[in-house]
Amino acid sequence: MSNPAHALVPTVIEPLLRELFGGSSDPVAVTRDSRVVVVNQPLVQLFGYESEDEILGRSVLELMAPVSQEAVAEIVLRRAVGDSTPVWMTFTAVKRDGQELPIEVRSQPCDVGGELYSIAFVRDRSEDERREPRTVADEGLYRALFEVNTAVKLLISPETGRIIDANRAAADFYGWPLEVLRTMRITDLNTLTPAEVQGEMDKARSLRRSYFRFRHRTASGAIKHVDVYSGPVEIAGQVLLLSIVHDVTERDSLEEQLRRARQMESIGRLAGGIAHDFNNLLTVMLTSTDLLARKLEPGSRLRQHVDDLKHASHRAAELTNALLAFGGRQVLKAEAVQLNDLVGRAVRLIRSNVAPTVAVRSELTSDLPQVQVDPSQLEQVLMNLALNARDALPDGGTLTFRTRVRDLHGDSDVVPDGHWVTVSVSDTGLGMDEATRARVFEPFFTTKPFGAGTGLGLARVYGIVSQSGGHIVLASQPGMGSEFTVYLPAADVPAPRRVGSGKTEPIGRRTLLLVEDVSGVRGVLAEALDQAGYRVVQARSAEEALEVANKRLSAIDLLVSDVVMPGRSGVDLARKLLSKRPDLPVILVSGHLQDGDRRGMPQGVRFVQKPFSADELVDHVRTILGEDPDD
Repeated sequence: MSNPAHALVPTVIEPLLRELFGGSSDPVAVTRDSRVVVVNQPLVQLFGYESEDEILGRSVLELMAPVSQEAVAEIVLRRAVGDSTPVWMTFTAVKRDGQELPIEVRSQPCDVGGELYSIAFVRDRSEDERREPRTVADEGLYRALFEVNTAVKLLISPETGRIIDANRAAADFYGWPLEVLRTMRITDLNTLTPAEVQGEMDKARSLRRSYFRFRHRTASGAIKHVDVYSGPVEIAGQVLLLSIVHDVTERDSLEEQLRRARQMESIGRLAGGIAHDFNNLLTVMLTSTDLLARKLEPGSRLRQHVDDLKHASHRAAELTNALLAFGGRQVLKAEAVQLNDLVGRAVRLIRSNVAPTVAVRSELTSDLPQVQVDPSQLEQVLMNLALNARDALPDGGTLTFRTRVRDLHGDSDVVPDGHWVTVSVSDTGLGMDEATRARVFEPFFTTKPFGAGTGLGLARVYGIVSQSGGHIVLASQPGMGSEFTVYLPAADVPAPRRVGSGKTEPIGRRTLLLVEDVSGVRGVLAEALDQAGYRVVQARSAEEALEVANKRLSAIDLLVSDVVMPGRSGVDLARKLLSKRPDLPVILVSGHLQDGDRRGMPQGVRFVQKPFSADELVDHVRTILGEDPDD
């Protein structure tokens, strides 16, 4: 029987694996991405096939009976997200002729040459099935097997769910004394309903399933994530379920953190892409409204409509900038600052924006190290957190700002070890449940009524903090208030000294090289610069700009270029022209920047974030050329 699904391309690793396991007397199968890539002859014979080619390329689920497919699919998914836990379980497979085959599988994931494989040793359990359930007749042997191990073990009655016996490791894990555990039922530990627990025990007793994923309660009230391997044993004539329990709480927590980080990264990339396109559109709108306004009488009805359009465009720009902040695509102007100074200003501002029933307090640690941040953006972080806390206090309460120095050494699962300066904003308000906490930093997620908020405030906070090299941690419970703590790395450099820049008089009509691949944007920018008195040479790409520069680079007074363009980027273009003429002034503009663009931007280049109006662009041009705005 040929297998049309066999479309795997052999790698150089797989012949080595075939040579390694081909001579084994035990049935062995090696899988990659859940498909069989290596199989030896004993396994071919065990499953009743005639050749290896009939199995190679098949999904492992195709080789399993329906009763075992759910358990196998769960293992495949866990392996796909990096779970390296070995598996030793019983399954029901399907032979070539359709007969069911009880098997025992010992499987271990293995990274070979950068590829993740699973190596499975298979044993025929047909004889065991005829002898099941296993019988432990000797009490001493039973006691040795049950107790002499650090693994958590429970002996459970499948009919009543009562815990017949538990070992010392179980008492240590669950927190109840052994004599108490031996009076409890498994439903006292399992968070499933009694009916659901009974259904799972029936599966274990009938050998339809031997691996389970549960959430168990401990004496302290904590919920532990556990993997349970369970099967029937006969002791003193009674069939019981022997369950071995593995605590996987920490591993599940790390997997969830990884999943959330990947999700936020994906949303950030999507947000950045959307913001880039919107910023191009808004640049056209803002520039066009400036050009129109110059031709209309102040106070006229048409001028009012134009002003309304400009106001709406600026509001839309604020929303897209929030998306850029979340996606880490905005440009931060970092400097070493005193965190207490920023917090002090935020406290003064928020006090004027809360009801008299809300008390605003600050607990600031003196002699804080400086932090390297964009001060205006960090003020946005503090105000967003403060306004969020204010909204959680509809009936009044306390809003508190705190600053501290924290040295972490394995104290947090979220924040890496190191020397951190923290600022926290806490309230005594409504608090949040688990579902809300899980989504609170997502763009457009809000618990406010429709129209009362954009859902971008905390998303922007998350993006600014992350882009600043920091972390943000939320602690909250319903009815117990919330606390957001921002961790920022301490700065080792002094705050920069601000110096003024001299002005020079303009020399004649300046020539600007404008490079922009979007024709609508290029057209309105060229018109705005032309009306401001500049001679504009337009180019649709970096390649076209280089052709212009090759002929008349000495005549170009300023390069104005978009960053993100097909082919060569604006950053590459700037570096190329500066290598030929180091004194060339350069303005780069973009709706959003990739990390590579940020790192590669030449020193001294001015960056202008889209969207901007005609007047704003002209102001930037005059400033970098050293012209008097009144000229």
